[in-house]
Amino acid sequence: MQAELKSHFDRLEKSKAEIRQFYSGYSEAELNAPPAPGKWGALQHMAHILSSETMGLGYMKKKIQGADKAGRSGLRENTMSFLLKAFLKSGIKFKAPSVLQEPAAHYTVDALFAAWDGLREEYVRFLDPMDDRMAHTLIYKHPMAGRLNPAQALDFMGIHLDRHIRAAKKGLKKK
Repeated sequence: MQAELKSHFDRLEKSKAEIRQFYSGYSEAELNAPPAPGKWGALQHMAHILSSETMGLGYMKKKIQGADKAGRSGLRENTMSFLLKAFLKSGIKFKAPSVLQEPAAHYTVDALFAAWDGLREEYVRFLDPMDDRMAHTLIYKHPMAGRLNPAQALDFMGIHLDRHIRAAKKGLKKK
């Protein structure tokens, strides 16, 4: 796997392992219980992440077929990626894009993490053959930031995951 992609992917895997370890101290009922009406429980946050990562990979798999016409990232994409990350780190709340399904009310820890592990294996198979050129080709589309390259997509996913981990932990502390 190309070095920049590997760095971002390893960070994603580290965050997933940390949240899995953190969740092991809670019952499934606690992890599914929303901290307040209209809020997501801890597992709903991770289901949202799984849905987002699934859609992202699906889009990239589709767009890589025409990668020769996709263009390479430049100043605009770097700026949009920076702004997106800054926005996510700011703590400003916003609704999930309508293209993502609303998480179900209940999940099992094992099933959710098994699906997530499987998805991450798909990511490895997709990312492994990428070279430097492909890692900077615009084959990912974020609903707010627009087209990004796979390295920027993985970077976004890491910030996005961290944001939801913080929210999940905060919700569990309120119980």
